[in-house]
Amino acid sequence: NKILEYKNEKKKTTNTAIASKNNGENNEDTAIDNVKLDHWQSLLLGGLSGGMGPLVNNPLDVVKTRMQKQVVEPGKELKYKSLFQSCITIAKEEGTPALWKGITPRLMRIMPGQAITFMTYEAVSSRMEQVNLL
Repeated sequence: NKILEYKNEKKKTTNTAIASKNNGENNEDTAIDNVKLDHWQSLLLGGLSGGMGPLVNNPLDVVKTRMQKQVVEPGKELKYKSLFQSCITIAKEEGTPALWKGITPRLMRIMPGQAITFMTYEAVSSRMEQVNLL
């Protein structure tokens, strides 16, 4: 029951952090578990967190694609040899923003799905807690 383990660990960590902020007092009124996000807040946070992966990963995808697309000719040196060398070459020749080429359609595809998934998970798990199923 991974979800139950996650919830219990989250509760322990949260309450420990709150207790340390309140000089060791674990006041139930200040526990984050008592704070419920609105659906729009979960949707927004899910979308933002879903966009972080592609933003960090996009340069690696650009380099991977360039390395895969280059034509290997016998006796000719490859333009893209390694990850680090490729990043430097792309940044020098096209500017650093070139490492994020194609990020807009990728974010438009990934962020809405992550937003809906996160909001749905939060809404369903909250409801399950209310009816004592979790």
